[in-house]
Amino acid sequence: MNNWPEQFRIAAKDWCDKHAAAELLEETKTATFSQKVAPLVTDGTPVNRAEVHVRASDEWHQYLEEMVAARKAANLAKVKMEWLRMCFKEEEARNYAVRAEKNMTR
Repeated sequence: MNNWPEQFRIAAKDWCDKHAAAELLEETKTATFSQKVAPLVTDGTPVNRAEVHVRASDEWHQYLEEMVAARKAANLAKVKMEWLRMCFKEEEARNYAVRAEKNMTR
């Protein structure tokens, strides 16, 4: 027999950790962008050119890829958690059907 509560607990913890990581990247996107623009502006580059430079950089592109990858990992972890819930419900329904059938044959 499967230990559904423990499997669900593990999957839920994994989802929470991955969701938090994705949220952190998403919530700090503007601050991270500003941190990358600020040194260029301080050196005399106009703000609009500094922003274009940062947006065009490989470093910013990598940050965005990491942010999307983190959200994807969180979404997959949530799907796994929901899949476990579905498996548990299916097993529960099968067990109910078996019990109901046994009661009918008495």
